[in-house]
Amino acid sequence: MKKPSDPAQIAAGLRQRVERRISVKQETAEDTTFNEKRLLHELQVQRIQLEMQNEALQEARDAAEQSLESYAELFDYAPIAYFTLTPTGIIRRTNFRGGLLLDVERLRLSGKYFSHSVSNEYRPTFDRFLKRVFASVCDGAQHCEIMLQISKNSLWVVIEATADPARQTCLAAVLDITEKKQSEAIILQQANFDPLTGLPNRRMFIDRLRQAIQKSHRADNKLALMFLDLDHFKDINDTLGHDIGDELLKETTQRLQTCIRETDTLARPGGDEFTLVMDELDDPKSVDRVAQCILHCMSEPFQLKGEHCYVSFSIGIALYPDDATDLDGLLKKADQAMYAAKQQGRNRFCYFTPAMQQAAEQRMRMVNDLHTALADHQFWVAYQPIVELATGEIHKAEALLRWQHPTLGLIGPTEFIPVAEDTGLIIEIGEWIFHQAAGQVGKWRAKGHPMFQISVNKSPLQFGRKQTDWFQYLQQMGLPGACIAVEITEGLLLDVSPAVAEKLLAFRDSGMQVSLDDFGTGYSSLSFLKKFHIDYLKIDQNFVSNLTADSTDMALCEAIILMAHKLGMQVIAEGIETVEQRDLLLAAGCDYGQGFLFSEPVTAEEFEKLF
Repeated sequence: MKKPSDPAQIAAGLRQRVERRISVKQETAEDTTFNEKRLLHELQVQRIQLEMQNEALQEARDAAEQSLESYAELFDYAPIAYFTLTPTGIIRRTNFRGGLLLDVERLRLSGKYFSHSVSNEYRPTFDRFLKRVFASVCDGAQHCEIMLQISKNSLWVVIEATADPARQTCLAAVLDITEKKQSEAIILQQANFDPLTGLPNRRMFIDRLRQAIQKSHRADNKLALMFLDLDHFKDINDTLGHDIGDELLKETTQRLQTCIRETDTLARPGGDEFTLVMDELDDPKSVDRVAQCILHCMSEPFQLKGEHCYVSFSIGIALYPDDATDLDGLLKKADQAMYAAKQQGRNRFCYFTPAMQQAAEQRMRMVNDLHTALADHQFWVAYQPIVELATGEIHKAEALLRWQHPTLGLIGPTEFIPVAEDTGLIIEIGEWIFHQAAGQVGKWRAKGHPMFQISVNKSPLQFGRKQTDWFQYLQQMGLPGACIAVEITEGLLLDVSPAVAEKLLAFRDSGMQVSLDDFGTGYSSLSFLKKFHIDYLKIDQNFVSNLTADSTDMALCEAIILMAHKLGMQVIAEGIETVEQRDLLLAAGCDYGQGFLFSEPVTAEEFEKLF
């Protein structure tokens, strides 16, 4: 049953209880007058009523004291730090958790300023927070997030405080969120920074670049964006291992940071690429100085785990607002300039030019057209004879790809072959050339040239992919392996992986001969000629084009021919255009010749007229 709370109701209840007691205890006296009885009755009622009120007050006092003790216990042992603060931030009282938080015995905190435990940089924030708490216009709890400095440790806390109605003190709950902040910092670091170098990753770089563009737009300043690509970094990873590659990237980062300003943003979007944002450019020549500094600092060898490594940068530079006024445009222009630096020989920097944009658009169209050229039968194979110099007979030919574009006409292989290799389309195209050559050599052998052989160029990319077994395909056509010679470049021999060595040995075992193209212009060493079974060396046309009796080119050709013969190989000279060149090579012992003196590359039908 609910007890009455109104004082009038309580008094009425007490009076009723008193009257009930008097009615039980009072004895009837016939000789007592009515007034005396009434007076005595009233006195007794008053006395008992006072006793009952005293009992009620004592019960209320006991309940209040018990509640106060419970509150004090809850306050002192609460799992959250509580502080009673004055408007000036003086601590009136705190609990055990508050003492632990500030690393001071709680009773000694009374009278101290809470702000003495706040980090200097956050004291203004705390002062403004207290003003909001005690402001008469502010109702309800106020919040703030600050850092405390406890001895040598920094703690992140969030404070929620409410002032009493008189605005004399406030109760502040202080929660330690240091672990939460540390977790957020780790997540932020992982999301925005490269774990290897500590530089901003692509996400952070894009955000910084966007901000720099907006800032430059407001201030009407110039901005430079650099794309930096490590030259031949893949070779380091492949030959020395990824651990060495990672160490190289970290030391490269340290070198780059010595060349830039503190306000510049250096980032690593991924792989072997770095980017640099230089804003607030007062002197455009400073971009040149930074680029030159980067190239110079990279010229020194890297000493990594006992290995000496040399790498360089190809750098592309685009300027805001000269080259582009938006983020995507600036990224595109810097990338095109970097690509141009690689094409010009690497270890250099190039500024974007409109011609690069035109070239990039042409390349994109070429890539798109290449994807449909094979299916649309736009390719055809030309054959150039390889003549035996001693007899003038033709027993060999080289298969050369030609592209008859429906609108651009005949496109030279030097224009589209590099694009096909960059996009990987050369793999499918190379297989198609082999099938065409195999079919053609089968026809010519059946027409009375049983020893005829066609050379087919094989891209290094084709060695890295699982493909049709060429010898198996020839067997299905009833042809021997010797009807095809595989032409490779010196660059392939740089990759001495087991897969490449295994395929070269498989060619030898199947009877297919191997020809090393453009010998003397690449990177191969004589040890590769000894290690791998090479049947033909092809002297590059650069040595033949200016060939005269007493020239340096002549001496080189003689040396190549002599060396090849000593190693059991035959020699094919490319680019023969004059009778004098043919005779000099023949006199030097060259076995075969190829060039416009004998015939330009022609269709299969035209080639048959040369037999």
